[in-house]
Amino acid sequence: MLKDGWIVQSKGFSRYQNVGNPLASVKMLSEWGFDEVIYLDISKGEQYDIRREDQGYKNRNNIVDILDDVSKVTFMPITVGGKIRTLDDIEKRLSLGADKVAINKIAVESPLFVNSVAKEFGSQCVVVSLDVRKIGNEYLI
Repeated sequence: MLKDGWIVQSKGFSRYQNVGNPLASVKMLSEWGFDEVIYLDISKGEQYDIRREDQGYKNRNNIVDILDDVSKVTFMPITVGGKIRTLDDIEKRLSLGADKVAINKIAVESPLFVNSVAKEFGSQCVVVSLDVRKIGNEYLI
């Protein structure tokens, strides 16, 4: 997951441990022979500042800039999700090197959006990724 410019590990969707820089991480995963990478942007705001300039990586202002950097240093297929609300959002991510997009809440709010995406870009291009929590006998999205 990507949160505010960092790769993070989540514990119960409430505690986040910084794992590293997205560009350095994808380079390492490529060297290790991973076959795919998925970036799910869980940032609440629009502030993407890793607060570090000493590692030789530029601060990026949004997921699109991060995707642009990452796609230039790996040949792995990239799936990107988070803050996708329109076909234009998807087109921008695909044009910068994403192979697929993962959509979340909008798939439930507007099921026809999934059909629109599949029709415009192909069904292989979209996956639905839902965060579900069980409370009692109810499942909440």
